[in-house]
Amino acid sequence: LAGLLVTAVGAAATPLSAVTPVQAELIEAAGNASAEMERYHSLLTLSEREDLDPALRSDLVIVLEAADLYANEREHWDCSEHPEMARRGFLKGYLREGWPAEIPESSPLHPIWCLYRGRALIQRVIQDGNLAANPVKRAEHFGTGRRLLGIARDTYPANRIARMYLGERLPWPPLHPPDPRAPAWANLQREVIGKMAHVIRWWIRHRQAPDGQFGGGWGDDVEMWRVWLPVLVGFEDPEIVEAQRRLAEGLFATERMRGGYTNVMTDVEHTAEDSGDTVTSMMHLLPDDPVWQGRARRIFGLFRDLWTGRNQRGHLMFKSTYFTADRVHPASDLACDTVYHPRAVQPALLYWQRTGDPEMTELFGEWMRTWVAAAASEERGKPAGVLPSAIHWPDGGVGGVGADWWDPRNHDEPSLYLWPSAMSMMTQTLLLTAHMTGDGSHLEPVRAMARVRSEYLENPVEDPEPGSVAWCASRMDFIAGTLGKYRLLTGDAEFDSLLRQDANGYVTLRLGGGRERLVED
Repeated sequence: LAGLLVTAVGAAATPLSAVTPVQAELIEAAGNASAEMERYHSLLTLSEREDLDPALRSDLVIVLEAADLYANEREHWDCSEHPEMARRGFLKGYLREGWPAEIPESSPLHPIWCLYRGRALIQRVIQDGNLAANPVKRAEHFGTGRRLLGIARDTYPANRIARMYLGERLPWPPLHPPDPRAPAWANLQREVIGKMAHVIRWWIRHRQAPDGQFGGGWGDDVEMWRVWLPVLVGFEDPEIVEAQRRLAEGLFATERMRGGYTNVMTDVEHTAEDSGDTVTSMMHLLPDDPVWQGRARRIFGLFRDLWTGRNQRGHLMFKSTYFTADRVHPASDLACDTVYHPRAVQPALLYWQRTGDPEMTELFGEWMRTWVAAAASEERGKPAGVLPSAIHWPDGGVGGVGADWWDPRNHDEPSLYLWPSAMSMMTQTLLLTAHMTGDGSHLEPVRAMARVRSEYLENPVEDPEPGSVAWCASRMDFIAGTLGKYRLLTGDAEFDSLLRQDANGYVTLRLGGGRERLVED
């Protein structure tokens, strides 16, 4: 309380005498609360008092709006007072410059305002790839955010949120005592899966709206299942399965999904999420449901009839990074097939894996041969054997319109497609294609990059030239995931030495390397 009153000293519009003990007690309770609903109710109670100084009431309007959005966001999604939030989702509705509006440093509510502004500044960087990739802006946002959160923490030391944002680790007590009969990795796995389920259920019970959204906008909400997967697929928890179904069906009920794929024109990393994450997840949860199978086949039809064509070299490829259910963007700078494109057809790839559909075998095989040829090329200085992150349409050349083969410049978020980008999607698709077709030539890029990676690990190069063999090899830790799956599928031990260095603990265990890395993981 003393710290709070000191903060108020010198405020011309809200003198010390204007903050009554009851008001100060409510402000103190709000500042020290770690639960958003508790803070909101303390501030709401404060706002109902008739003895507030006018300047304090003006500041309270700003702070209470922020507290209300955090505590009661689901009630605002369909609220006419917040049309932007209703359109874009809770997080994107408030993560904007200048939110919440400034209040004076002399205000008794300023430390609480610091809590909200500081979090918003840090969350903007996490949300916005362009900010995250800009070291100057990133440092500005993080620096200011931490400074403001430091004010909140110093004023309200019981507030766990400010302390966690500033790096303090607060222990989560174990859910279960270790079972002495079980190995260490199994006790750790039980603990982490139990805590993961706890977090998932918190989001479902406190954040999921009736239409299925969680608050980040559809495109980000659908990604959540990727983290849920060990619980969602491994244990068939009815509450969690129902939440995923509600999200998937809620999105497909929107106008944007009328054609089976989004009608919002942007790059493939983002357009593919709406259907890639929902249809794929539901095909795992309801593998025999004809509705989700039909949606997977619809995506293959778009791949076959709209999105792809034969380039000037006669190879099948996507015509652009930007496309929807209705059209393909004609701009040359966007005209790239990329390592992110497997996400667009991810449901169809899963359907193909399960059914062996002959038309899919033919066309997906042709598409992957385009990438095998691109990997073998040495165009524009690309090392032979290394997959590019993009191929340009219609000439079929390596890279995009950018000056360097490894930087295609096919999106306004440059780092997104910068080599290696989402390379593991392409290497996994090549492995699937080799498995489905029986044609081992689809794996040549994977083998070639594995050889490059192995040589680099034996003889590392310090600060290699961008685009060089060593530069690529230094960024090839993704290859272990595909090699590990290949090793377990085929028993081929050719790259075991590389896997022992780069693979995760599970693969290492399967190769006879003991449990140490598994326990560490």
